[in-house]
Amino acid sequence: MAGFSLIEILVTVAITIIGLVGLASLQLQVTKSVGDSGNRSQVIWMLEDLSNRMKANRIALADYNTDGDTISCDNAPKICSAYHDGSARVEADLSCSNTEQAQSDLWEVACGFNPDVDTYITKSSAVDFIAAPLLSTQLNGGEITVTISWDTRTSGVNADGELVYANTDSLANSRTSLTMVYNP
Repeated sequence: MAGFSLIEILVTVAITIIGLVGLASLQLQVTKSVGDSGNRSQVIWMLEDLSNRMKANRIALADYNTDGDTISCDNAPKICSAYHDGSARVEADLSCSNTEQAQSDLWEVACGFNPDVDTYITKSSAVDFIAAPLLSTQLNGGEITVTISWDTRTSGVNADGELVYANTDSLANSRTSLTMVYNP
């Protein structure tokens, strides 16, 4: 018999569809992994930034302790470092105590500054590139453990209100964390 039968064509189409669905799934996992590695890089940068700040303010190391509570970005403490507000440089407040410097450092690393630049979306620190980051510290003897966690969900709703990927509890509420133990 010459040519292809309908069953042979259907089997070929079914195998091709299964392969394409597998490739699409693989592409989604690769996209998620790329996002996760980008977040991990930003978190490592934040951890290094905070460890350098603690080295510079070693005398107030105990003031970096949050007892495991996360830093709240609602109310900024007294800002003790220079920064740019979107239109001009704001000089550091030289009257800051070591304790105020520690609180300012924690807030700046955990929350970042949001420069006020009209008509532009401005990202000025590592925290601006991470989904829902949370920073906490715990002082244990002479060591301080710093943990940053972030949202790694694989689902949700986009800006248009459309469902993205799947929306199950196990996927929608996934967080990843990275911990550094600093021993001055």
